[in-house]
Amino acid sequence: LNNLGQAFESLGRLDDAMAVYRKAITVVPDFAEAQSNLGDSLMVEGNPEEAIACYESVLKSHPDEPEVLTSLSAALASMGKQKDAIAHLHHALEISPEDPVILTNLGIALQADGKPEEAVHAFERALAADPNFVEAHYNLGVACNAQKRSDAAVACFHKALAIEPNHAGVHNNLGNALLELGKSDEAIASHRKALALDPKYAEAHNNLGNALQDSGKLDEAMA
Repeated sequence: LNNLGQAFESLGRLDDAMAVYRKAITVVPDFAEAQSNLGDSLMVEGNPEEAIACYESVLKSHPDEPEVLTSLSAALASMGKQKDAIAHLHHALEISPEDPVILTNLGIALQADGKPEEAVHAFERALAADPNFVEAHYNLGVACNAQKRSDAAVACFHKALAIEPNHAGVHNNLGNALLELGKSDEAIASHRKALALDPKYAEAHNNLGNALQDSGKLDEAMA
């Protein structure tokens, strides 16, 4: 049943996947893998509260599973519970101290909790563990731009794009950093690239409008 759920999930049939995960848990209530998979599916569905219950159930019998701790932290962070998320990530790092995914998630949570310097340190630790981890370069760039260190942010985004050239989020945030530096034409090009990769990227449409307005192209900005 658990394997069937994973197969349904790979086909994008989320409701079917969750139904069989639930059946697997009915058969074996302490089936940790099915509980964790159900939690992941619930997060995709946009139901973090129920996902948290799944992850917490797993941790009762497997308290030192870094992947489950990381998933739980993401669910908590999505509900604005950053301090709880940070606590679980620190626990995960006690088990896997050099895991770049955990370190990057910690940086994101610290940034959201208003601790930008600690966030930057976490991203830098993630990159020391894996210099090619795109999400760490990306989030370090976002943190630097939030600190008005836009030159450093641009450098981070370029490093990310050297590894993954078609990352729409990086192009979008590169545009934001370039606009902070007064390079509106380059910012426009970056936002357009983001939208070429993801035409429904609402934030990039908005940021492109800002860059166009900054360039005096008001009709295009309104569009």
